[in-house]
Amino acid sequence: MVKHFRVPGSLRLRLEEAGIPLPAVLRRAGLPQNLFEQTSILVSTEELFALWRSIGEMSKDPSIGLLLGTETSIARFHPMGLAALSTASFGASIDHMARYKKLSAPEEILHETRAGEWAIQFRWTLAMEVEPAVLVEHCFAWVLTIAREGSGTRIKPLRVELVQPRKHTRALEKHFGCPVVTGSTRNAIIFRAEDSALPFVTRNAELLEMLAPQFEQQLKDRVSNEDHFLDLVRGAIQQRLTGHRPVVDDVARDLHMSPRTLQRRLQDIGSNYQRVLDEARHQMARYYLSNSVFELAEAAYLLGYEDATPSRGPSGRGRVCPRKTGGMHNGQQLPPAVPLQIRPQNEVKKKKENAVKKRMLGKSGLEVSALGLGCMGMSMNYGPAADRASMISLMRTAVDRGITFFDTAEVYGPFTNEDLVGEGLQPVRDKVIIATKFGFDIDPKTSERKGFNSRPEHIKQVAEASLKRLRTDVIDLFYQHRVDPNVPIEEVAGAVKDLIVEGKVKHFGLSEASAATIRRAHAVQPVAAVQSEYSLWARDPEEEVLPTCEELGIGFVPWSPLGQGFLTGKVDANTSFESGDVRSRFPRFTEEARKANQPIVDALNDIAAKKKGTPAQIALAWLLAQSPSIVPIPGTRKLTRLDENLASAEIELSAGDLEEISTILAEIPVQGGRGTGQEKYA
Repeated sequence: MVKHFRVPGSLRLRLEEAGIPLPAVLRRAGLPQNLFEQTSILVSTEELFALWRSIGEMSKDPSIGLLLGTETSIARFHPMGLAALSTASFGASIDHMARYKKLSAPEEILHETRAGEWAIQFRWTLAMEVEPAVLVEHCFAWVLTIAREGSGTRIKPLRVELVQPRKHTRALEKHFGCPVVTGSTRNAIIFRAEDSALPFVTRNAELLEMLAPQFEQQLKDRVSNEDHFLDLVRGAIQQRLTGHRPVVDDVARDLHMSPRTLQRRLQDIGSNYQRVLDEARHQMARYYLSNSVFELAEAAYLLGYEDATPSRGPSGRGRVCPRKTGGMHNGQQLPPAVPLQIRPQNEVKKKKENAVKKRMLGKSGLEVSALGLGCMGMSMNYGPAADRASMISLMRTAVDRGITFFDTAEVYGPFTNEDLVGEGLQPVRDKVIIATKFGFDIDPKTSERKGFNSRPEHIKQVAEASLKRLRTDVIDLFYQHRVDPNVPIEEVAGAVKDLIVEGKVKHFGLSEASAATIRRAHAVQPVAAVQSEYSLWARDPEEEVLPTCEELGIGFVPWSPLGQGFLTGKVDANTSFESGDVRSRFPRFTEEARKANQPIVDALNDIAAKKKGTPAQIALAWLLAQSPSIVPIPGTRKLTRLDENLASAEIELSAGDLEEISTILAEIPVQGGRGTGQEKYA
């Protein structure tokens, strides 16, 4: 993979025209003052981001990215832009730019058509931080410039989706001529599917043919370095690895050279195709095997061992043997492929088909798996959001494992977690129960949370928006996230009752509500479930809420059943929380409090040793033993933790075990408030 970007020298002129002093921009970005005096201006991803971030900060115009991405004088277009305009259609221009970007910089242009929409995204493949907003806007403005100049029309996108909030949303909407949605799960510019076929009036086959050699020479120059060339070949191989062994002909075609040329160039630098293939596999293997979302068998498939059959080794474990583990090539002995150790297929299959026991949430008729999956942490509160594809894989694996109950909310992200859950569960929607929540006043443009809002008209608006993000026609369980002191609970229950009558919601729930509030709501619309924090170190519901739920036949769903990770034993007084981890602000997670609360985990460890389990499994088993109507929803980003949590349902705690736990806990006062901002139920 090429590791540097080539910055066009024309950027200097554009900045001067915009009144932005280049020396100040470079100084703020920490880049050399003579950068634009170099013949070839090459920067790393980190330096590119610093440059664009500095441009945004030095400009008085928040829309500077749009200005720099809009060029009306074709004579000043970069050769790549001229070539794009010379293609036959809008779609062909994007294809051309995507190919050039992929081969010349650590950047990709991704585009796909789905449900009548054509989405275009930019991805910086070596980025270790969030891309600057001004750079994203510049890229989208450039796409629109190509579309309008090429087609000779004022084509407008359907919408622009942005992850980060913007203060100049109106300016963006005016420029693009379409709605701009912030707080999305991706940065994308969306057109109609048919727009990709929009013919270009600037089509010029002769110019394209003339420019082609220039591009090819640039690409050759970029990959002439041995390391760059090897990175490029590995990258092309990895693009084709999933599920099969990439053959040299296909990889050569991707690199726009003949198989003979590819093999000769590899031989010239002392390598060969098989060796680079093995290196690419090993590099990917380190990623897959360090990422607990992937089963080892799945990793083997992704690395191209799809026709391998497990053979029994001395240890009794399966071993994947690729179809070709050595041999001769150009007279050289090829190194054998490194075997991957995986579980026998019958073991993997048995684990995946292991059905989780079901429970009924009170008398509501709502049956769910005994353990659910809380999805909030996938998008927020525990550092940066997790990789989307990995979380979708995790959710679908959870369904394979037998989990049918998934929990989200509009405020998670906000909005992004519902969208993630919606995409992840769409293929298995008929097999799962999705719970989401309303109750906050969230600005749809800035994502700012302004307080509570459970007015009936707002509840119905939230329901409509949640249905779209969740990609479903009905919400199985709709909770009021927090009690709104300004809206009588009877009105809230009535609004949800209307939604149930309309067929948009199936069941009504409350979260962090008092016993009195639960009774009042239940009198208007039966409450199916109450969700509150409940665990071995947060037992507030036991006083009034749990008895009320038991009396009224209401299910109870403990959130944070593992004490936000503390009860797993993985958090102690020496733990440091990364930026964005909400626990760093909670009284119960100060270093002093963690040290004082450690005896709780020590006690769990002792019991876990007797039961051949883990502290987390004992904590969950204890909750499950409290009532058959209790369904905990532990969250996780890792498959190993998911499997660990599921195993808790198989641990049976005797009356003696439960009494021992109660006795121990009675002697250990929990230090520090819950830190939820609401220590008492409303």
